[in-house]
Amino acid sequence: MKQPKKKILVPVDFSSQSYIGLEQAYNLSKINNAQISLLHVINEASPLWSIYSDDEKQTVMDKLRDKMLEFAHKLIKDKDFKLQVLIRKGKLCDTIIRISEEHDFDFIVMGTSTADNIKKKIIGSNALRIVTEAYCPVITIKGKHFRPECNNIILPLDLTKETKEKVTNALHFARLFNAKIFVVSVVSMDDEFILKRLNTQLNQVENFITERGVECSTELIRCKDKSKNKCLIDYINEKQGDLIIITTHQQPFGIFKYFIGSFAKEIIHGVDIPVMSIVPRLQQNVASGLAGV
Repeated sequence: MKQPKKKILVPVDFSSQSYIGLEQAYNLSKINNAQISLLHVINEASPLWSIYSDDEKQTVMDKLRDKMLEFAHKLIKDKDFKLQVLIRKGKLCDTIIRISEEHDFDFIVMGTSTADNIKKKIIGSNALRIVTEAYCPVITIKGKHFRPECNNIILPLDLTKETKEKVTNALHFARLFNAKIFVVSVVSMDDEFILKRLNTQLNQVENFITERGVECSTELIRCKDKSKNKCLIDYINEKQGDLIIITTHQQPFGIFKYFIGSFAKEIIHGVDIPVMSIVPRLQQNVASGLAGV
């Protein structure tokens, strides 16, 4: 039985960063046999939009559709590659999140601006809300160049987060790109009980990944002279990471409050590599052996 294609949603605002998001999505689609859907959201609350008649609004939407295809075909030269074009009216974040769920997309891929320029890019100013509310994983790219290869995947883990989603996606991408997974935990404490638990988790995850034929290494970083976020960014650069996978919601239990809020902001805006953000949905952790992955 033929497997259904993966579906990738790419929000487009015609900025250079949304073009880089499209480049990354197209590269992923070729490797992953995925379908790309472009989405442009019209702010119908805009005073400019309200002055158009219904016929004029339809004309504008038709022209937007043509412009989106022209925008995409600057990159995609394959005439047989089918693109779906979606134009919707509404609030940007709400519409992107709603469309991703209604159409059951596997990923959202989007360019985002740097933190100091965040107000100048529609996509950038809303990226953090989308990555924390979208049901599917969201891949954001802040860098100015897309990455045609993915050799090193960085997988940060702590004790509060469900790991099944992150390990599943890391395995999927590692197999697609024949990549190595670097699993890392960063701590700033000397609590031997916590350190022992982290080492146990790292060993379990490493065994789980290597048993499935993917190269993996683990490291526990004890960070005292700088912030944990800075330690992690330094580690990403040291390992020449091509993709980092993080979670963006706090669970109702836990020891650390690490992979939420300021962490997600600093990683998304602090590294030039693609960041995959996942909202944990499952209630199963590493101690259960990641059964069913």
